[in-house]
Amino acid sequence: MKKYLPGLLFISLSFIIYSGSLDNRFVYDDKELIIENPLIKSLSGIPEILNPSSRLEKKRPYRPVRDLSYALDYFAWGENPSGFHITGILLHGMNGFLVFCLLGLLFRNNMLSLIAALLFTAHPVNSEAVAWISGRKEILYTFFLLLSFIALLEFAKTGRRLLYALSLISFFLSVLAKESGLVLVPLLMLYNALCGGESPRGGKMKERYYVPHLFIAAVLTVFFIKTRGGGIIENAYRGGFLNTMMTMPSVVIYYIRILVFPDVLKAEYAPRIISSLNAGFLLSLIIPAAAAALAIRNLKKHKEASFGVLWFFLGLIPVSNILPLTNMMAERYLYLSSIGFCLFISFILSHLITRKKVMGIALASAVILLYSIRTFLRNDDWKDDFTLWSKAVEQTPSSARARYNLAVELMRLGRLDEAELNLGKFAEADPGDPYLYVNLGMISLWKKDTGAAEKYFLKAIALDPGNEEGYNNLGNIYFAEDRAEDAERMYKKALELDYYLPETHYNLGNLYFDKAEALFDESRIRPLAGLPLETLAKNRYLLELDRLKSLAENHYLAALKLSGHAGACKNLSLVYRKESGIYSLLGYKDIAEKKLGKAANVTGHR
Repeated sequence: MKKYLPGLLFISLSFIIYSGSLDNRFVYDDKELIIENPLIKSLSGIPEILNPSSRLEKKRPYRPVRDLSYALDYFAWGENPSGFHITGILLHGMNGFLVFCLLGLLFRNNMLSLIAALLFTAHPVNSEAVAWISGRKEILYTFFLLLSFIALLEFAKTGRRLLYALSLISFFLSVLAKESGLVLVPLLMLYNALCGGESPRGGKMKERYYVPHLFIAAVLTVFFIKTRGGGIIENAYRGGFLNTMMTMPSVVIYYIRILVFPDVLKAEYAPRIISSLNAGFLLSLIIPAAAAALAIRNLKKHKEASFGVLWFFLGLIPVSNILPLTNMMAERYLYLSSIGFCLFISFILSHLITRKKVMGIALASAVILLYSIRTFLRNDDWKDDFTLWSKAVEQTPSSARARYNLAVELMRLGRLDEAELNLGKFAEADPGDPYLYVNLGMISLWKKDTGAAEKYFLKAIALDPGNEEGYNNLGNIYFAEDRAEDAERMYKKALELDYYLPETHYNLGNLYFDKAEALFDESRIRPLAGLPLETLAKNRYLLELDRLKSLAENHYLAALKLSGHAGACKNLSLVYRKESGIYSLLGYKDIAEKKLGKAANVTGHR
């Protein structure tokens, strides 16, 4: 029983400090990844989750391990966010235990390992990865990375091939959870440099042991770069690559600051872009460089502290914007790196405990307690979208994305004037963003000013010809104005840009269904009653009616497949009922009954 106590300790701590997140709703990306993701809602979606070409066609990152975890959660909990939170909290507690095990294997110091793992489990900077369901990729890749490292160390000691296989499989799963799992290879190299390949508990880590890891890393790196997966975007931030790289040292300094003093934590950061070689830039560059240099210099003398510092910097490499990401900085990016920071702090605290036991234990306990309280309080930031983005705008008023998302939420709540005000502030921060005009257009639509709405959507398309939302909304305007041909052209353009838009499929299905309804005329159908099906199939009127109904059916089915669209389900049932009525008028009762049966089946699956 004793061997399970550490695991229970970390899982219990994780559940205590994150218990406040259990009532939180799905927020921000959670909706796209879970609520609007049909692939996770049945076992039939698993092949597509595992198929990289399928995901890349939809311009979605290929992260099958994360998506499979969501599928398992959906199977167990349905659309109850509490269940998804329970899984994340459990995985975080298990990661705390793995940190304890790994550091114990590396340094044979239980006090050091225990303090570091408790600090990691309690640290508030990790709350974004745990309390936000979409942050699970950070937890998963770290879980498999730690498991791979531990299995390889145990293999070096025992020679058991099963452990070696576990290490390779875990590394592969880590990278397929998130690309940052690639950092395991430099961590293994650092370990060899630290200990000369000698395992503290016997055995020797040989370079050839991780050659297969290196091969897997190389292949997957090429794959992700070529497919621009994992949040990689086309261009660097404003000012280009050089200014982005000049800004990153100040980002690293800020990361260190919130790891030491996590008093102000944010869901959204808007770092000031550095474009000149000023004193601030030089200082922010010198401090991390000096810390890394000292760690390398003292690698043998103070190996725990040096390993912690270098672990911190290695963990940041994948999120350093060498390949530009959608975010320049985010707290969740620190999840793996925080292990190195906690190891460094634990080194200091454990040394204090050996000299002044009572004071050291009291200080370590106080830090862990304060971190736990801060984490517990942070849970409320992710309560719902309105809470999340209201606080984000309050903390980072210059963030265009925060203002945009708050405006969207205000629009959803019907607070249009407040939404419009926030969009005005958004325009000051980023006047060239097409989504500003998409949402101004939506507000104008809700205010029944279709003329202004049309101008806004056209402006969005002018700024970004690939803006499918602009085309879809223009289609809605034209459809409402009985400009069916213009509406059809807009909807088709939106689907040409992104075929996987359930709402656009639904809208286009409605357009074709309305056309079919307008064409339907009993007086033209009754005289055809009794004619053979082969003859009816050549009738121009029936051919056109069937073409429109088939188009409507196909788009409703696409909307159903992509998102389980309730409106598409209802209208598809109407299509089959209308077809049943036509065959009934033609005298084909058996076909009419089959169509009614299809209508009933569709309704039954709503």
